[in-house]
Amino acid sequence: MPFDPSDNTANVLAVLTRACQLDCGYCRMRRGGPAMSRGLLKRTAAFLAGSRAASLELQLFGGEPLLVPDLVRAAVDEAEANAQRTGKEIRVVLTTNGLLLDQAMAAFLARRSVRVLLSLDGAPGNSGRKDVRADRVLGLLAGAGGEFFVNMVVPPEDAGRVAENARYLVAKGAREIQIAYALGVFWPEREARLLEAGLRSAAQACILRNRSSAAEPVLSSPQIIVDCDGTVSVGCALVLEERLPALARLCRVGKLGGLGGIAGLRRSRAEHLRFLRKGLAGTPDQAVLANNLVLGRRVREVLAHCS
Repeated sequence: MPFDPSDNTANVLAVLTRACQLDCGYCRMRRGGPAMSRGLLKRTAAFLAGSRAASLELQLFGGEPLLVPDLVRAAVDEAEANAQRTGKEIRVVLTTNGLLLDQAMAAFLARRSVRVLLSLDGAPGNSGRKDVRADRVLGLLAGAGGEFFVNMVVPPEDAGRVAENARYLVAKGAREIQIAYALGVFWPEREARLLEAGLRSAAQACILRNRSSAAEPVLSSPQIIVDCDGTVSVGCALVLEERLPALARLCRVGKLGGLGGIAGLRRSRAEHLRFLRKGLAGTPDQAVLANNLVLGRRVREVLAHCS
């Protein structure tokens, strides 16, 4: 059975561009190359809409998608047209660092019911970064009245600042925060324990977006990704391709035009996990995968007991 038949949802992540203004240490995606073409975007949206699932989600990703704002608008148009044609619910989610967000784009996203995942990692100075976006960007999103939440990535070196950074973002206007540990790096026991403690404390200051999700362990997710050039991957390896190259190669399944429908790519988490363990056995990436999977299970347990 290729996926759980009770799962009536489907999700495709479209990489609109690999370009980005930032150089976050936890994102090891290769830069360069052209943005996704309009034609490929249309085919990607249709690929998702062809799913038998009733509830669909198109994620707009990068790089930084707002570097190609016309593609963002076109993706929203495609999703709405496909929803009308198929009678299905198709939600659009935009992942952005917010640097290029302005009032007009914030209003467009709110008006078209696009959920915004805003990547902010806490107080200025984290991991050597000088992040001063929070006031402006959170203000724009709140003022527009749309749905948004913050994704805060925690590398091991910042594990002791989880609660502090969550409180900082709450003070700047964030209500819902998804706290994500950095993937593709080895988490020592001390830092893992600091992360667990920080999650418990942060849960008292904000709504933890990932508290009720089934996302953990993240690396076991059979996420379907369409890259700018039409390369399709299954799994959360794209942002780790420079750090875990064996994992990235394993997750690539071909070009969009030669794969048929989306149903053939869907896997359960258990199936995907077996696929990863078998495919990475004996590779340098195996130890990091095992470490991150254990951490993900620990995080899931902590989140399940956060009040």
